[in-house]
Amino acid sequence: MKKLLLIFGLASASLMAQQVAPNCSINFGPWTDTNVTPISFNGITNCAYWVLSYQVSGFSAISLAFESAVGIQGAPGAFGNFSGTVTSGSNPSTSVSCATVTNCTAVFSGVVSYYRVRLPTHIGFGSIQGTLQGYKTFQGLGGNPPPSGSGCAGTVGTPCIVAGPDAAGTNPTKNPIVVAGLDSFKNINSLNVDNNTDALLVAGTDPVGSPPADFGVLPVGAFDGTNNTRIKTDPSGNLQTGFIGFGTFNAGQQAVTGTAANLGNAAARAVCVTALAENTIPVYLGPSGVTTTTGLQLQPGQATCQPVNNTNLIFVVASTTGAGVSWSLVN
Repeated sequence: MKKLLLIFGLASASLMAQQVAPNCSINFGPWTDTNVTPISFNGITNCAYWVLSYQVSGFSAISLAFESAVGIQGAPGAFGNFSGTVTSGSNPSTSVSCATVTNCTAVFSGVVSYYRVRLPTHIGFGSIQGTLQGYKTFQGLGGNPPPSGSGCAGTVGTPCIVAGPDAAGTNPTKNPIVVAGLDSFKNINSLNVDNNTDALLVAGTDPVGSPPADFGVLPVGAFDGTNNTRIKTDPSGNLQTGFIGFGTFNAGQQAVTGTAANLGNAAARAVCVTALAENTIPVYLGPSGVTTTTGLQLQPGQATCQPVNNTNLIFVVASTTGAGVSWSLVN
């Protein structure tokens, strides 16, 4: 009785190991001609172990490929044969003798971004159908141990800890790894270094007030859309977060009539306009063509500031003569 219980327990454990539900799955066929499954994204599921099994009827030759591609979600790159490791079988699979299950089964390991199954070629008339099942852990393969060897070979395998061969504080003994990043055009670009010393550029090479010629980090500065500019600080070195001009200030007054007129011609970083306190009627402010029904109304004593680069961009008008404004600018 004990032997029977032991045998039953072992059989149950084996059955449970074989019935682990796949985390990723594609069913395909019956296909009677060249075909391909829809593209599946693995970036969230992260399946790392795969079993491709199929049945063939009628075809005298086939080429069934498990394919993968890199890319971010919604943007797969070009597909090719699975980039991971083929642990048993072949890729593409070519066997048409499926009387023995293992003849028409291939096992793979490796995490990929996108995957699919494709039948690019066949000979004769017939059909093929099957399934691709993926698992996060090797237990999904029936409890078999993971493939021998390192899972970090090349660019495949489960996530690995990367460490250099040399201890901290010692001279390097191996060639360096190129450190690079992806630009806005999805091209790989390495870090910028000086042409003469090969030193890493951590500051821009362009003087303040000039267009940038390279992509180095600006020396405590910014790019205004045309030129490099320095971030302003006070004499104590504290960052100035308020409006900063070039130190030029100007002001004036102008009569306002029933005909819209601009405030002259003076370069500025911002212009402030105040309706004179002694006005008895409101004045109106706006761009060229402003009227008393479209402009910004300023009652006597009211003011507004606008970030324009010239006073000639601001026009004022009133319902009649007798009003005025004062203006000031910084540049």
